[in-house]
Amino acid sequence: MAKRAGKSIVVLDGREGKEYDGSSVVRFSPDSQRVAYIAARGSKALVVIQHVEDKEYDVVWVWSLQFSPDGRRVAYVAGCSGKDMVVVDGVEGKEYEYIAPGTPIRFSPDSTRAAYVAGRGGKQFVVVDGVEGKPYSSIEAGSLVFSADSKRIAYLAAPVKDWRLLCWME
Repeated sequence: MAKRAGKSIVVLDGREGKEYDGSSVVRFSPDSQRVAYIAARGSKALVVIQHVEDKEYDVVWVWSLQFSPDGRRVAYVAGCSGKDMVVVDGVEGKEYEYIAPGTPIRFSPDSTRAAYVAGRGGKQFVVVDGVEGKPYSSIEAGSLVFSADSKRIAYLAAPVKDWRLLCWME
């Protein structure tokens, strides 16, 4: 990122992008062919992919910007009017009270599926391909994992209270 006259500019292979009021979190796709970043325009935030802008939101959570394993898909968490939603390939998902902070959106190994933890009414649940799972009091952050064939998903639906168990599981 570069600055000029108080504006932020992302430079990709010598080519300058648009000027923004701010920018952060530059991410390359796993195959290094694409780049995405979060930019600010006034009080709004947006994701820019290969210098092409997505929709503006009240907030785009910095921790959320992810590429799929094949690098073709992009997902992030956006907030608008006090609600959060996951945006995958520019398509907005359902709004929730929150998307679990710091818990990354997970793409399946074949990049066809996406999962994340959402919450409302004091409960958390996993959303896989837009379908809500069973609600729990909590879901362990970062525990979402797809099977190698991308057909199954597993997660811890209660906090681990014994660190010896957590270390054994790693």
